[in-house]
Amino acid sequence: MPARLSMEEQLIMTLRYLRYYPTQRLLAFDFGVGVATVNETITWVEDTLRSSGFFDLDHLEAPSATVAIDVTESPIQRPKKPKQELFW
Repeated sequence: MPARLSMEEQLIMTLRYLRYYPTQRLLAFDFGVGVATVNETITWVEDTLRSSGFFDLDHLEAPSATVAIDVTESPIQRPKKPKQELFW
């Protein structure tokens, strides 16, 4: 467990990571710690919560779902003249 952050800060960091999924570098900057500390903190909090048994969701049944994602590329016309960029 990283000792540089309080227990509350570690939990807030992990919850923020799980909710907004920012980069660990951004979290390191926001909390004033190194990226390695962020990684260790998130891993430790997740493992602790998982091992507590209160957050075990494996027993819940979820229907299987099929997801289709459209990743086709569409060309976008861009202005060729610098003046046109102002109005684009």
